[in-house]
Amino acid sequence: MPKPNFVVKELRFRQLKRIDIPVSKNDISGSELCVNSFSDIEEFTRCYDTILLNLLDKHAPIKTKKMVMRPVVSWFTDDLKKLKAERRKCERKMLQSGCSHDKELYYKTRDKYSALLRKTKTSYYSD
Repeated sequence: MPKPNFVVKELRFRQLKRIDIPVSKNDISGSELCVNSFSDIEEFTRCYDTILLNLLDKHAPIKTKKMVMRPVVSWFTDDLKKLKAERRKCERKMLQSGCSHDKELYYKTRDKYSALLRKTKTSYYSD
């Protein structure tokens, strides 16, 4: 069975939650918007758009991330998804603490996930 070709999608986003509010307020108050008085509304809106976009680019630049859009596989059930999330949670806890109890819990969860994955794939492809 050949592997399918994956579609790569490029996402563009800004990390707006990381904007430093006091610094951005200071930049806005020191900008041409607050310093100049405008007689023409079109000139004001053009300046408004330009300055705010430049400040947004400065404080929260556009970032791009490539995501591989994988096809949905029908054998990957909700039980597998939940168990995989639990396995990753146990793995993160084990790596953070290094405790032998957390290692044991991770190994049990990993083995449980692997067994269910093997069983699900086998039953799907044998039918």
